[in-house]
Amino acid sequence: MRGAELTWALSERRVHATLVVPFERPHDDLLNIRVRRLPRVESEADAREAARALLDDHRPDLLVVDSFPSGPAGELRGLSLPPSILLARLHRDANEAGYARDASVFERVLDLEPHLDWLPLPAEPFGPVARAPRPGADAPEVDALFVASEPELEGLFLRVAPSLGGRVCVARAAGLSTDGSDAYPWLLDRVRPRVIVGPAGFNLTYEARAAGLTHLAVPRPRRFDDQARRAEAVATRVRSPRHLLRLLQDPPAPAPIRVRSHDDLADVVLEAWRVRPPTPLSLRP
Repeated sequence: MRGAELTWALSERRVHATLVVPFERPHDDLLNIRVRRLPRVESEADAREAARALLDDHRPDLLVVDSFPSGPAGELRGLSLPPSILLARLHRDANEAGYARDASVFERVLDLEPHLDWLPLPAEPFGPVARAPRPGADAPEVDALFVASEPELEGLFLRVAPSLGGRVCVARAAGLSTDGSDAYPWLLDRVRPRVIVGPAGFNLTYEARAAGLTHLAVPRPRRFDDQARRAEAVATRVRSPRHLLRLLQDPPAPAPIRVRSHDDLADVVLEAWRVRPPTPLSLRP
């Protein structure tokens, strides 16, 4: 959601901003922003040609790349890019030469997780950045919100549910939700939980912190992200179902970390963009 929120914040500032996503995702139609989708391809070379064609067609004055300096499929590697900003977050390969080489083409690198001391490159500390949940005054209060973004997490909820006497609800990944009504992150705007239980991905971790909520984190294995490292530093890591039940009975206080807004990030992007709107600006996940 980071790219969507930033695109929205820039559009509110009368910037002609477009979010580019690798392919169609569930419930993309719920986003009231301009979206372009790259086609599914079989190889990095095909992805590069698709990215080249999109850049030639769009001709952005500024390119903002999220997380992957070469793009999720390596599609930006070797291309001639316009002035660019990299939004860098915790990445397992940051110490490898390829990451530094890919990141070197960016005019500015913003470290979105400087408190994790993970990036061995020159960068501007900025962040973390997250969307603050916005439940209405009439949103029901619940004791815990379980973010079951994959079957293993839903299984954990089912194991502990019989022992929970309070009010709980479950949010599912957009791809596992039938109509989006119980999908993460939108359910965070419809209830007021005391505690959030879920993975330690970037978005959920810092959304919980932005809302001032305790995050009981269940790190999930990821190829590039290190959720265990983030959980240890920012949230409270869950060790077992029994440990989770103890934490739910006596939740710890949230970590004291300041979270920046996407409006703050949009201001930095506009500062770097020295052409008056409206002219094209593109964002990459």
